[in-house]
Amino acid sequence: MHSILKHGRHLIGPLLLSLLAGCAGAAEPRTDRTAAPDVTIYVVSHGWHTGIVIPARQPGALAFLEDHFPAADATGWYEIGWGDRRFYQAGEGNLWLTLRAGLLPTASALHVVALPSMPGDYFRHGQVVELTVSEAGYRAMIARIADSFSRDNDDHIIEIGQGLYGNSRFFAATGLFHAFNNCNRWTAVMLKEAGVPLGTFMVLTADDVMEPLQALEHSDTIATD
Repeated sequence: MHSILKHGRHLIGPLLLSLLAGCAGAAEPRTDRTAAPDVTIYVVSHGWHTGIVIPARQPGALAFLEDHFPAADATGWYEIGWGDRRFYQAGEGNLWLTLRAGLLPTASALHVVALPSMPGDYFRHGQVVELTVSEAGYRAMIARIADSFSRDNDDHIIEIGQGLYGNSRFFAATGLFHAFNNCNRWTAVMLKEAGVPLGTFMVLTADDVMEPLQALEHSDTIATD
């Protein structure tokens, strides 16, 4: 990706990469001290792409992931991200994949990584934000994430390839990817389901997600409506 920016043609490369990467605004956090035990989640930025990290010991509606990651440690974590299927699986995009993904509605994929250690340790060279959400909000979020997996006629999720790093896999996903419905907007939509006061309109870049979240990182529990 960085080589495209270096050797691309002036404005079109940076503009499309910004659109691919996914403005979000934050409201004052709400607190709920009477809810069930809170759940800690993380959001990680890889520079252009964001993912949500959930505790493997609380998979809830995502319990089916255990069949695909039998060696995953129950004390570990799952990182989950969504994006253009061909661009995402390519690992390093080229100009054609960039243009295709940015300008055309395309099939999508989910990338799931079983993390063996704390997200801050595993992604020590990335940007990681810690959030505390209500248990009800967490359940709502993972149910929405579960709905992002495409399923076959037997209602099984569809594995489509080896992931990009670590113990990871790609899965067929629902929804069409395009410049204004990108990986970072997906992250924002999922977090909003958990009650995180995060805007979802015109979320383009990873910074549109991460900057508002930094203001919430040390707030009290984020409650659902």
